Amino acid sequence: MRRRAGQAMAEFIIVWPTILLLLLGSLQFGLIYWARATLNLASFEAARAGALDHGRSTAMTEAFKRGLAPLFTQDDTYQAVTTAYNKAAAEMTYAKVEMVSPTPAAVTDYAVIINGQRQIPNDNLTYRPSAPGASGMSIQDANLLKVKTTYGYKLWVPLVNKIIIEIVKATDSNAFHLGTLYPDQRLPIVSYATVRMQTPLYQ
Repeated sequence: MRRRAGQAMAEFIIVWPTILLLLLGSLQFGLIYWARATLNLASFEAARAGALDHGRSTAMTEAFKRGLAPLFTQDDTYQAVTTAYNKAAAEMTYAKVEMVSPTPAAVTDYAVIINGQRQIPNDNLTYRPSAPGASGMSIQDANLLKVKTTYGYKLWVPLVNKIIIEIVKATDSNAFHLGTLYPDQRLPIVSYATVRMQTPLYQ
């Protein structure tokens, strides 16, 4: 009987850390999935704001902060929403909103000066030539706004947070990730969103 008890204890000591690690990992990956879903929404909000406001980075960043706010609250009261927005704004140290398209080369191809403002025309796209320019993009393609967002999500679950960071960091060469995110136990999550411009894109 004593031998069986000793064997059971030994098996428990071997198996329990593995089970605990799996439980903690499941919890952390569930939180990462939730953060990724929120980031996808924030990316779309940023792209939509840019499409409605001439591709201005300030409009996209502001919309991104609003889209990220649900990560910091589960209440819909005014005070909770305001606090969540302020927290999201403070998190911008660990976030980036970048315009991927149209490229500078596309701006060179299609930008014209209208009322003193250099811009890519947004009107009558159906009737404009669809042949690609030197940038490899047509003017219709140049009116698609593609936004890339990066957010360093803080990993809170003990033990597995360091394991995940070390594994991901080993294959990453991005300076922003290495210098800003990983040292603070933050996992870089990247999202893309593409919408058609509803206003002329200003350079």
